[in-house]
Amino acid sequence: MSPILTDRIPVEIWQRILRFAIHVPVFFETDPTVVYGASAFPTYCDDRQYWDMERERNAFQRVCFSWYSYLRAFDHRLVYISDVLHGVVPAESLRRAYRIYISMCKRQCRKCRKADSHEGWTVPAPRSGRRETWNLEILEMDAEWDILIEYLSRHNRLANLGALIRRNHQHNTKLESICSLRFYYGLRGNEMQHLNNITTLQLQSVEWLRSHSLPQLRHLSIYLHTAALPEFVTWLQDHGYRLLTLYCQGIFSKFDVTPSIWLLCPEATALQLPPTFKWIPPPSSHPITHLRLDLALRLNLEEEACSYCGTAHPGVMEFPVLSVEEFIDSGICQAAFNDSWSWMVRGFSVPTDILCLVAILRMHGVLLVDKDHLTIEDYWVAELEVARWGIRDYTNVLFGF
Repeated sequence: MSPILTDRIPVEIWQRILRFAIHVPVFFETDPTVVYGASAFPTYCDDRQYWDMERERNAFQRVCFSWYSYLRAFDHRLVYISDVLHGVVPAESLRRAYRIYISMCKRQCRKCRKADSHEGWTVPAPRSGRRETWNLEILEMDAEWDILIEYLSRHNRLANLGALIRRNHQHNTKLESICSLRFYYGLRGNEMQHLNNITTLQLQSVEWLRSHSLPQLRHLSIYLHTAALPEFVTWLQDHGYRLLTLYCQGIFSKFDVTPSIWLLCPEATALQLPPTFKWIPPPSSHPITHLRLDLALRLNLEEEACSYCGTAHPGVMEFPVLSVEEFIDSGICQAAFNDSWSWMVRGFSVPTDILCLVAILRMHGVLLVDKDHLTIEDYWVAELEVARWGIRDYTNVLFGF
């Protein structure tokens, strides 16, 4: 008997297509650097991409009842605790969320201010008395609410948590001590106990770094002081060969690394170095493509003419570590400064040559970006969107990365 031909797509196929259509790149990755590299850092906490995709999902739900029924399961993939406190989102949605953001609302209302008390936070009971494992994979925190941390830490709710982002002072480190993380951004990494899977890390303690084995660590942001530098160099001699990203920040009287940073980190493609770094060009075989440095203002008191436009700019932007010519000769294709375009364009009391610097570098194949990996064109487009459409600017970045 010959098979009956049909033009209907199997359910499994169109469900897979719908999942692909509402997928949000980077934002829901517990280990974004493995998939997207260091370029994932600037947008990892940008929720605009999620809300754009939610509008698409809502449009798909209106196509037919079967699509509506299937896509309802993807409601509340991102939940703001402030929305739960305001009653906008049901507390039951916490169980289904893949990403939760803990912070006060922008108005810092009374409900949010009282959230760290039993009076302000009503703990939802498990559905039907069951203690279900939550979907939660990414937890982002801009507020320290002990009662909520204790609630999340119970009943295996954090079994799937792979990424923890804490921007403020951490007096409660229970989350660090119980979770097996792959991505950690915070100040108190010294409290972490389960480290075999960690690939991305920001912290401030070299002592803790040296006393723990981190076999999967590939991306590190660390804040140091001069006294800790020798110990950090010793650690790099043993582990630097694994690093693909190293952002080193701090105040140093001198940052002279021996052997050179290129030998200590032979596989690094992205580096940030302090302004006291002694510049040594990378060997031609080194894979470095992105170098972040401070960009400082020098007043042009001698009224030197710009090599690009011939104008004597009142202010000249310079890398303290090296000259523009040295950067061009290094072969590194992307230069970054440790600030935003908003500050670079508007933050100085005198006009500068920043646009000429962008043009000079680009003439030689070097792209100048800010700490968020944005070009000047990206910045202008964002400003136009804010002015024309009221699209909010994005400022919730991972500054360390």
